[in-house]
Amino acid sequence: MLFGGEVGKSYNLESRNITNDLVILDKDLETIEKHQLFDKNFLTCRTYHTGFIIENTLYSMGGLTNGSKVLSDNTFIDLKSFKFGSFDVQNN
Repeated sequence: MLFGGEVGKSYNLESRNITNDLVILDKDLETIEKHQLFDKNFLTCRTYHTGFIIENTLYSMGGLTNGSKVLSDNTFIDLKSFKFGSFDVQNN
C-alpha cells in the first residue's frame, strides 16, 4: 500500500507534484487499485511522512507538502469506506 508521495522529481520546491493518492496492491488477486478520492482541500497531499495500519485503518503522521512545508498533522483513512479524518496523539 502506498499513500501520498511525489510524482516525478522537481528541484523547484513550489512546483513539486505531491499527491494524496492511495494505491493498494492485492497480491492474492494480482491487482493494483489507485484511489484518487480525496479532496486536496481536506486531505493534504504529502511526502516524506510515516504511516501504519491497524485493522482496516491507515494512519499517517507528518511529512512535507508543496513548498517543503512541514506538516505536523495526523490523519487516518478507513480502508473499507475510504472516509478520512484527523486524530490527536496524547503524550502520557
